[in-house]
Amino acid sequence: MLAGAVVLSSLAGCGRGESGDRSGANGAATSGEELAPVAAEVRTTQPADDASTALAESAGDDSDTVTPEALSTGPLLQWTEIDLGRDIILSLQSTRDGKVVITTGAFDGTIAAIVTDDGTNWEALSLPEGFAPLSIDVSGDRWVVFGVPPGQPLGQFGAEDSPHRVFFSDDRGTTWVEATLGHTATEAAETPPDSEWPIDSWVFTSGDRMVIATQSQLESGLANPARIEVRVRLFAGDSPSLSHVAEYEGWIAAATATHDGFALVLRNVDSDTRLLTSSDGLVWSAEVLQHWFADETPFGYAVDADGAVWAEGLTAGGAHITRYRPGEAPAEVAYFEGVDVLRGMTIGAAGFATRALIFTVTDSGNAIRSSTPSWPHQWVGWSADGIGWGWQSILDAFGLDTEGVQVDLAVGRDFLVATVENFDPMLVSNSDPNQRSDEPAVMVRRPPRVFIARVP
Repeated sequence: MLAGAVVLSSLAGCGRGESGDRSGANGAATSGEELAPVAAEVRTTQPADDASTALAESAGDDSDTVTPEALSTGPLLQWTEIDLGRDIILSLQSTRDGKVVITTGAFDGTIAAIVTDDGTNWEALSLPEGFAPLSIDVSGDRWVVFGVPPGQPLGQFGAEDSPHRVFFSDDRGTTWVEATLGHTATEAAETPPDSEWPIDSWVFTSGDRMVIATQSQLESGLANPARIEVRVRLFAGDSPSLSHVAEYEGWIAAATATHDGFALVLRNVDSDTRLLTSSDGLVWSAEVLQHWFADETPFGYAVDADGAVWAEGLTAGGAHITRYRPGEAPAEVAYFEGVDVLRGMTIGAAGFATRALIFTVTDSGNAIRSSTPSWPHQWVGWSADGIGWGWQSILDAFGLDTEGVQVDLAVGRDFLVATVENFDPMLVSNSDPNQRSDEPAVMVRRPPRVFIARVP
């Protein structure tokens, strides 16, 4: 059940794990505690000053100048900063039915999850007692969570002595039923790997069907270098016993439940990228995704609820988005001249969101490309259909300088959520003879900030 409604306030203050890190729950103390209400106060970010305009004017007609305004073909968003009262943000997730889920932590080791379906009211998910979630799906009538007991080492996914636990609920978290994972083929192999390290996990539901996808790094042999591979295992079923149904070499680039079942994009350094689909989670088919451009390798993928694959790639002179619908030829739907990288596309009920990176030597929202990469300038983009995009610099969207900033995005029913984390350089002490005193030794993480925006 949802517990502990929260009203939003301004100025979030918490530190969080790396982008998309769903494994940060290891070592947690408890989970699922209620959130205390906080004072209702919001702050709308103000438009950037004239720095961007001044830079553009000083650059004149230089063809190397790239601006978000010049590339925008869709509406822009207005962002409002909010306070969720959390110490740490571990992950940010869009759900298929328009919710946004944030997995949070506290300095005492507590792991919890909070959810909103309107961007204004956030509630705590009531999770199984003594459980730290690694991955969550609360999109449909059946909710599924996958994780470990607090403080447990991660161990091997699917092994008989694995600490991982799976729970599902058919009453929105009021009660939970524990499911079991069938033993894996690797565990029973004549020559098992010398070591196995869990990397990531995903859970999905489609009706009463559940799919657990796990990703591990396997190392075999005593030679130097040893053989290292990444292995994806799929477990599925509709009852408390989930069978080990498939295993692939490679790693998951995107995955979701669709209207017709399940879809995963699987990448492998030694073979073509494949689209795996299943109507029931038990039997899977694979389709090779052709190289859409001879001189291009996609940076990332996303899959929408209809099963279409969206790829972010780079061609000469800019970045682009390509859409592939099964049975149709791939189509380039958007091109952004002068953008170096598109990264982190997420899809939700209100459309698409992603980030654009431009490596520059300037310090404003505009970007003058440089042959010497520095911390990249970042823009955030939103699109209702994946074709027309509205772009904003970090300065214009959140009132922040782009240097040392990491942004993650999620798309809800009619809103977006952004988590913004600052990393400031700590200069090396003059007493270190091996380092220059004006070069950063480490990046210091500042408390993250959270913003929401309503779509037009």
